[in-house]
Amino acid sequence: MEPTPLRFTASDVVIAADRRGDPRDPPVFFPHGGGQTRRSWGKAAEVVAERGWCTYTLDSRGYGESDRSAEGNYSLQDFALDLIAIADADGSNPVIVGASLGGLASLLAMGRRRPGLGRGLVLVDIVPEMEQAGTDRIGAFMLRHVEAGFASLQEAAVAEFSPRPGRMIDPDSLRKNLRERDGRWY
Repeated sequence: MEPTPLRFTASDVVIAADRRGDPRDPPVFFPHGGGQTRRSWGKAAEVVAERGWCTYTLDSRGYGESDRSAEGNYSLQDFALDLIAIADADGSNPVIVGASLGGLASLLAMGRRRPGLGRGLVLVDIVPEMEQAGTDRIGAFMLRHVEAGFASLQEAAVAEFSPRPGRMIDPDSLRKNLRERDGRWY
């Protein structure tokens, strides 16, 4: 199923998205985790769309093909307000399936900013209260590589942080989350 590319205007950025399925079917939004893009949800969104839902995979602000915030607005509240803006623009009451950062933004959007925004929330790889040491470890890993990136996908796959210790990451699978720029992967 080929996705339909879409763009949604939020407060200070334009959000890139892919839609799969019939727009008349009930919507499911898929916001991704930190360090990922909407492509992380491609297969899941395809399967859900084949079962009668209209799915939207979203590139969060500053990720993938979405705009970067000129003002540096990257608080959790900014991500939550983007989800609200997309639901408003779509005129929908979605189920939201949020991973990690996308899950936290969804929780804030639906729980505090706009109760009743969605018909359901599925949290993936996130809990309402996180262990700070784990969060700090992931953030530090991402910051260490933000400027220089990686020389190759292989280097990124064997980096010191692996979400599943002892399990090899297929370097080619990182293409959906990393972008090549001037011979380096970011």
